Amino acid sequence: MLKPGIILPPKSTKNLIGKLPDKKKLHWYVFDNHQKRDASEHVHFSLYESDVIPLISDVLFVLDPEFCHFEYLTFAIRNSCHLFIETIDQLTITQQQQLIELAHEAGTQIVVRADQLYLPLTKQLFQINQFPRMVKSEYASPRSNEDLFTHIRCFIRIILKLNPTEITEMAVAGGNFLSKSTDFIDIHLDFADGMVASMNFSNLAFAESSRLLVFRNGGLMEANFTANHLELVPGNRTFSFSGSDAEELLIQQLNNFLESIDNMDFSTHSLEEEKEVVFLLDRIKEQLRLKSVST
Repeated sequence: MLKPGIILPPKSTKNLIGKLPDKKKLHWYVFDNHQKRDASEHVHFSLYESDVIPLISDVLFVLDPEFCHFEYLTFAIRNSCHLFIETIDQLTITQQQQLIELAHEAGTQIVVRADQLYLPLTKQLFQINQFPRMVKSEYASPRSNEDLFTHIRCFIRIILKLNPTEITEMAVAGGNFLSKSTDFIDIHLDFADGMVASMNFSNLAFAESSRLLVFRNGGLMEANFTANHLELVPGNRTFSFSGSDAEELLIQQLNNFLESIDNMDFSTHSLEEEKEVVFLLDRIKEQLRLKSVST
């Protein structure tokens, strides 16, 4: 029987503890650094300090970014904890690699939260598309101060799941028209197996749009993340989905990780995969920086 621990997020809702997976079977060890919520009403939960939970848990969900730093995660791995972490933004590339190697030595797994990979649209997208030949994505927003790289990161996660082969060529263009920050970015990627990906992001639109088109031999699929529907061609079939809020997507990922550990089937979004996402994102930023210097 797994012994899960959880470091609650800063803005956890009152219902989050009650929604944790397998609450009738598992006893959860809980740390709440921000609201000191009383878990005594839940018979399957106990409150502990953050430095104790890695000692008594074999799987640890670190949902507070404050604890997603190298020292705490290393402490957990050295105590043989499987890790689910909120973010890797506090980790250098070297630290990420060290954590991966430590986890391999300990026989444990580290996964990273990635909500967009658990949307109904995305799940269906992965099921339908085998061996895509071309991918086009676009994100447009009327909000001039929005950070486009947040959305670029989300689309890169999806594209690298669709095609994990080596990227052989990359071209990046970007600039600003209506603000001091970059308000449009175009990215083109060539993959080793012949697939190409073209992405366009901008803050110049009058209305919001977020969609992904996947071309494969004999067909086209469009995922419209704004309207929550998939369209398949040929056949002109459309599948509509209800949206999922962030807490629902989180619970899905927690449950998926617990099941993957039980089955020794590590199919979730791993730290190795997120490391590749961040590496590609850094390459894109560097190309934009170099072009801005040259102009």
